[in-house]
Amino acid sequence: MKEIPKEDSLIEMLMRFHDNGIKFSEVRDVSVSNLKKIAKFKDLTHLIAFVQGNNIGTLSELAEKNSETKSELKNHKSKLIRTQTRMKELAELLDNYPRYKENKALYLKWQSITNPKKKEKFYDKHYGEIALFKTAKTFYDNKLKGSKLTPKAWQRELDELKKSAKVDRAKVEKMGDDVAVMETLIYNVQRLTNYEEKDKEIQRRRSAELE
Repeated sequence: MKEIPKEDSLIEMLMRFHDNGIKFSEVRDVSVSNLKKIAKFKDLTHLIAFVQGNNIGTLSELAEKNSETKSELKNHKSKLIRTQTRMKELAELLDNYPRYKENKALYLKWQSITNPKKKEKFYDKHYGEIALFKTAKTFYDNKLKGSKLTPKAWQRELDELKKSAKVDRAKVEKMGDDVAVMETLIYNVQRLTNYEEKDKEIQRRRSAELE
């Protein structure tokens, strides 16, 4: 049976990278929330600590971990977008409630006036309040489709979603940073591999010339 070649240890590769004095560079178009987090990875100690802390032994494991993290990051971003959309809806429901509640009695009183002249006079006097109520009522009619107004429940849900969004934003930021670091590691380790392959080819040519 043909023996499967053992993959190099990623830590050993990073040490060779460091020993060869190849400049560690950042990947372009990678968003990092704090550039200092990437800058410190020019230090071999931080590179090894990151790899060991994530139980990454080889370059293929690093690529697999990066793929998994990007997939998880995508899911968390989608969840955060849904949460933010719902938070915006709740905020609009709550913003319209004071206009609805404070002007409802005035609107109903206007509606109850049967005398046309008195009704018109009342409307002219309270046009602003009536307009505010009608706008809020139209908004709720369109949004709630006949469901009850529940401002306390809206506020409780909004408070819970704010807490959830804060946690999710932190996760998204952390995973985004991890992906940026892993993309950078992959890019630079591949640079090392290319450098070593070219160096071996040069050595082979020199050997062939000497022979």
